[in-house]
Amino acid sequence: MKSLESIQKIFNAGRILSKIGKIVCIVGACIGACGILGIIFIPDNLKIGGTTIKGIVDTSASGEGAGYASLAVMIIMCIGYAILCRLGEKCFENELKAGTPFTVEGGKELTLLGMYTVCIPLITNFAGKIAIQILQHFMEGVKNVDLDYNMNVGLGFAIIVMGMLCRCGAELMSEKKEAKNEDISI
Repeated sequence: MKSLESIQKIFNAGRILSKIGKIVCIVGACIGACGILGIIFIPDNLKIGGTTIKGIVDTSASGEGAGYASLAVMIIMCIGYAILCRLGEKCFENELKAGTPFTVEGGKELTLLGMYTVCIPLITNFAGKIAIQILQHFMEGVKNVDLDYNMNVGLGFAIIVMGMLCRCGAELMSEKKEAKNEDISI
């Protein structure tokens, strides 16, 4: 039972980290939206304490288009990862309610989380690249933003394997219970 307690602690830590990640991503998306609104609505000559607000960010070399592109990609990525964190949080909460990861439903949910871990960042990566292409078509100075995706594939496949192992454990536990029930009924 000590190993089950350790597993529960790991899933609880995953739930907490997923909740923190979701909040950070939502805040990041809001900051990105505020940044875009700032680029649009703050006048070029607005000064606070003698400092020009738009002078804080050097847009002379790359233009405002680069700012729009970076912030648009930031918003897209933050929304995607907020969704992924919420799905992870839900998966961890369901496991904690069940009391064990070795349930068929828990294994399926963990496998789905692994698939989402592979797919959602890939989709946000494509959406970010599409947003950059659209902005490059309409604005000058928009450069490609380097988006890294490699880590999510390995992590996603590891979660898929864990889900399959949990399902296998659930099947073994049910077979053991069935064999025990057959012994009692004889």
